[in-house]
Amino acid sequence: MPWRRGKHGDFGEYLDTFSNHGFNPADPVFGGAYMLKLRNGTELAINSETGELASITDLTGNTVFFKGDSIESLTGRKIEFTRDWAGRITTVKDSQSLKEVNYAYDGAGNLVSVTDPVQATTQFTYRTDGTNYLDTIIDPLGRAAARTEYTADGRVSKVTDAAGKTIEYTYDTNAESRLQTVTDQLGHVTTITLNSNGDAVREVGPTGSITKRTFDNDHRLLSETTVVGLEDSVANGETNDLTISNTYDVNGNQLTATDKYGNVTRTGYNGRNQPTSQTDAFGNTTQTGYDSRGLPTSIRDANGNVTSLKFDVRSNPTEIRDDNGNLLVTNAYNQYGEIISSTSVFGRTTNFDYDLNGNQVASWYFGGTGPDQVQILNKTEFDLLNRNVG
Repeated sequence: MPWRRGKHGDFGEYLDTFSNHGFNPADPVFGGAYMLKLRNGTELAINSETGELASITDLTGNTVFFKGDSIESLTGRKIEFTRDWAGRITTVKDSQSLKEVNYAYDGAGNLVSVTDPVQATTQFTYRTDGTNYLDTIIDPLGRAAARTEYTADGRVSKVTDAAGKTIEYTYDTNAESRLQTVTDQLGHVTTITLNSNGDAVREVGPTGSITKRTFDNDHRLLSETTVVGLEDSVANGETNDLTISNTYDVNGNQLTATDKYGNVTRTGYNGRNQPTSQTDAFGNTTQTGYDSRGLPTSIRDANGNVTSLKFDVRSNPTEIRDDNGNLLVTNAYNQYGEIISSTSVFGRTTNFDYDLNGNQVASWYFGGTGPDQVQILNKTEFDLLNRNVG
């Protein structure tokens, strides 16, 4: 879109040459959306009127669109929603198979039931003491699958399962201790100490085992120490605790990982925060190269052997070649990005078939030659909940 500077010098707004509109992402002339670009190149479009997410597009151009009544990909597959007057989702439907999940709410807006595609309903009840906390989860057979009790300040104190077994929680919120004790269904007690950010910095298990951790301000694990015998200290002379540690760059990428024996693995990254090299404790380095779409097109192992990959426009790997350029694998895909055939270096082609939900229901190849050729077929069945049933 051609631009020109307004009349106010360096501080003037930019104007569209044709419409004379000042630049404003909320203006339909400029798309009516704000664009947030992440470090890895992924773009999030935000509706300028509602502030809601409108789409996510990766470097390869794959886009998922978000609307009030659906989530849809460029392949055409989508999930559809029905909402009530308050905007709450009441039905989720797969447009391919027309399977539905239904949600119901009470007058206060609490979710009270979920009914799956096989008409099995899970119910939820809430406390009536003014807190409105979740009280009981009732499974499709009418059993109280989980009943929750709370402390006076709203913390979970006990969860009782369908068999009457309980998990109990106690808390010491003193700023100096911040202890949480968990007693499981078998009576085993674990004591956890939290720091001011809520990270578990010390954990004492049922057998007395001790694990100590440190974190940075972004909750990333810096170190984890397993205590062997007594905790290491100058006073007792012990120095045999086992510690692993990590370091990170300013973007949160893990630069080094040191195991309990002091072996260090180092990782390097490109400007998109993708790992480009990894070097183990023995100096063996694996390198990965990427194309402009951020797809890994080459992998060089520690011996210098290079594996090359080729991708289609939807970022599906179509070819894999070895260091000498020999074709190892060729893949083909359907419109949804599901692999439909894969041919190995030996010339055998395996074919794949899918149901409307994308579950792989069959794979087959042909073995033998001439009159001795046979088809080797594997079939898989899925129920209405997409569970493998045979």
